[in-house]
Amino acid sequence: MSTLTLVVFLVGSLLTSVLSAVTGMGGGILLLSLMTFFLPLGTLIPLHAVNQLSSNSIRCFLLRKNVRAWIYLPALAGSLIGVVFSFLFLKKVDGRQIAYLIISLFIFYSLFKPKKLPSITLKKKGFFILGLVCGFLGPLVGAVGPMIAPFFLRSDLKKEEVVANKSCIQLTIHFLKIPTYYSLGFPFGEYKFEMLALAVFAFLGTKLGVKILKHIPSHIFGILFRVALFAAGSRLLYKSALSLGIFGP
Repeated sequence: MSTLTLVVFLVGSLLTSVLSAVTGMGGGILLLSLMTFFLPLGTLIPLHAVNQLSSNSIRCFLLRKNVRAWIYLPALAGSLIGVVFSFLFLKKVDGRQIAYLIISLFIFYSLFKPKKLPSITLKKKGFFILGLVCGFLGPLVGAVGPMIAPFFLRSDLKKEEVVANKSCIQLTIHFLKIPTYYSLGFPFGEYKFEMLALAVFAFLGTKLGVKILKHIPSHIFGILFRVALFAAGSRLLYKSALSLGIFGP
């Protein structure tokens, strides 16, 4: 990795970590999009996983009092099962473009559904299924934040609870991706310096973002969360359209 590429990644890690800490999402998919300009998919997704593991770990720690066991524990159990199926799937096929399309359509349903259609409000068992699906999709698509986010468009959680619990689920998914990629042959040892540097900048950005979060009114947070979700959904829809050849060969 060239020095210029590393500097771009470090600045991107800092800024996107601030964004994720403030809005609860958006940073991971933005950083992943940035990395696609410099690295092949097989390299950037494992490195992105390490960076997001650092960023989400810090958010979980700083907001640990807002983590709710009825949300996180079922999602943890589901993700442990889902990642096993993902590992078996990745050994045979690449289904990223279909996964991107499904997630993007799901996001837009959550944002723009008519009032008569049902809201997506999960109970305990629902978070198990969410963990199962995200555990499967995580190693495939890299960033699962947009998949998780629609389930946190609910009025019974404070903004700190939204960010804390969503971060803990993402932390689990990113942590499980690392042994998955290692088993598939990714040489993590060759990127020790890059991973450490990305983790440090993710820490700095996350700490700053959490401080900002505490001073943002709840209604402003709701607007920012929806804007970030819309941007992530649009990006995923565009990527799936490119992969499926909708914009030409």
